[in-house]
Amino acid sequence: KGCCCRGDTGAVHIDCLIELATHAAETADDSMYSAWGFCATCEEPFTGAVETALAAAWMARVAENGDEEETLFAQGNQARVLANAGKYAEAAALHETSHAGLKALLGEWHESTINAAFGLSYVYFRQARHSEAEAIQTAILEHQREKHGEDALETVRAMLLLANTLGSLGRYAESEKLRRHIVEVQTRLLGETHPDTLISLTNLGISCSDQGKFDEALRIDEQTYEASKRVNGPDHPRTLDYGGNVASSYVDFERYAEAQELLVVILAGYHRIYPDDHPSIQICRNMLARAELCNGEYAKAEVAYRKLLAFREETHAGEHPETCRTMLCIADCLRHQQKLEEAEEYTRRAHAVQTSSIGVDHPDIFVTLGILGSIQVAQGHPAQAVEELRETIPKVKETMGSGHPYTVLAIKTFADAESLLGHHASAIALLEETHQAVVAARGPSSIMTLRLASVLGAALVRGGRRSEGEAMLKSTFAEQQTKLIPTHADIRSTTDRLREFDLA
Repeated sequence: KGCCCRGDTGAVHIDCLIELATHAAETADDSMYSAWGFCATCEEPFTGAVETALAAAWMARVAENGDEEETLFAQGNQARVLANAGKYAEAAALHETSHAGLKALLGEWHESTINAAFGLSYVYFRQARHSEAEAIQTAILEHQREKHGEDALETVRAMLLLANTLGSLGRYAESEKLRRHIVEVQTRLLGETHPDTLISLTNLGISCSDQGKFDEALRIDEQTYEASKRVNGPDHPRTLDYGGNVASSYVDFERYAEAQELLVVILAGYHRIYPDDHPSIQICRNMLARAELCNGEYAKAEVAYRKLLAFREETHAGEHPETCRTMLCIADCLRHQQKLEEAEEYTRRAHAVQTSSIGVDHPDIFVTLGILGSIQVAQGHPAQAVEELRETIPKVKETMGSGHPYTVLAIKTFADAESLLGHHASAIALLEETHQAVVAARGPSSIMTLRLASVLGAALVRGGRRSEGEAMLKSTFAEQQTKLIPTHADIRSTTDRLREFDLA
């Protein structure tokens, strides 16, 4: 059931599909891409084993007939299949050959050449070759705007890929602006449950989540997931993707058990469609590990992240942001297990790669420095943490906003270090401002609010406001015990602060 048509069951002989594709490709009323890549019944793209087998059959066909144009189309299709399987280096080489050939044969702005350029830019995007992807996508967007107009579907398609690249570059506001326009146009022209509209809607949810707009992100994710279940069925790959986004939003809302429960279902669905090393399965495992990490299951999450790191290092040649993010997750697991030396090693490795690959102002850097500062504070080196984070604080506040998790991590760490160094007034002022923003965004009893309140309570005691600080620490500890597992690092940190002031 490689195309995952609507319904719960179905099977077909791949040889029969190959015969049908061969016949369709030879008729005048069907494109070669449609014949070999899409199910004639549901008009959805083939996936998994069927997709791979048909792409190989098409390559075998063109090797026999020697038709130059069809060979270039078949190469582009094979590259697409390789990219879907996470084999980006092989996909890039084939896409480059196909695109160059079609450009020479048909011209730069022929529809088939543009499609090949889209495929090439997508693989560059997946390889984190963002400047190359952005250059291709920007050129296509300008051409499509001039030829078709701002609201044409051809133009919107170019916007979609560029918005993805901008998001990966950390230019979240630009990405969101494009994605909102895309959703508006596609909803008007295609309908709100059209597959392309649902894809664009879930991308908009990602933009909202990136910027800390978690309420809107969850609403979009749940809307998209439910719509896809109705339109495509619960086992369709896109439905599973959208379900993963819902689980990710659950983690943002600290609903860890619900996230883990849903991700187990999603992962089982993927296993029915894809081989174990498929990117969708790895992404789902990453989400599950994130839920475990946030829930305080550090050893379990560490094992999962180490397996994921091995996959990332094998899949992505050289420096890649996804590899760095996985290193940082391992560092966070280690930090919470008091394995500070190894945690620092992973963090500095990630930071060195990020500095050279994505630049010092990318939002991912804020997370890295926040984790590094937390490690330094735990090692008894608050002055080093202050030095690392001093210039980051105004950047992260301006870029992400006061209540964003990246901002909270950096400020919590910086202010804790300042407090330990005796800079009480400035530390308390910064913590109170941030605490107020987090309460407004998440409420007084969220896990993030309590984490910040623990640091603020300690700073108040150190700064001479003992009764106020004691009350905050005790109430925080009591609430954390009702929300977190006993071994969670937040409970340990608050316990250590109570002991510091003989309050345990």
